[in-house]
Amino acid sequence: MAAIRCTQCGVSIARISPTEVAPPQPEAPAVDPTCPHCEATLPPDRATCPYCGEALRPPPRIVITWPWGEQPLERELIVGRDPAASPLADRLADYDNLSRRHVRLRPAPEGLWIEDLGSTNGVFVDERRLTPHQPVLLAESGALRLAKDFRALVRIAVL
Repeated sequence: MAAIRCTQCGVSIARISPTEVAPPQPEAPAVDPTCPHCEATLPPDRATCPYCGEALRPPPRIVITWPWGEQPLERELIVGRDPAASPLADRLADYDNLSRRHVRLRPAPEGLWIEDLGSTNGVFVDERRLTPHQPVLLAESGALRLAKDFRALVRIAVL
């Protein structure tokens, strides 16, 4: 004998009379999401308010694993050999195939923006070469390669 079950919830309905009606389910009230900063009505699934530009969710935690160890990334970082532009210049001095201003890394509520600053030998995200001066959003963790042999791992954890 085959079991007769509700196709929506899986409850056995073998002994329910065809004239019985399930009790009505309370409907969730419709909520129009509003921006906590400017109180504008928001379209769904936005990381920033399209009206005031403020972040709607906490920024993700971004950690970069460089050849010398891990470092959290909390603000924009220029990576390159120019000591006036990059705080990593001393560590990168031996990588002569890296440009003086190679790549810009900019954390955002939706992930990490990566921009090749016109480097000679390129910026690669998950082995795909970026077009210079066209920022690309990395929304999930991935691999970063600068030039031929400088590699770093990017971990993005949404809080």
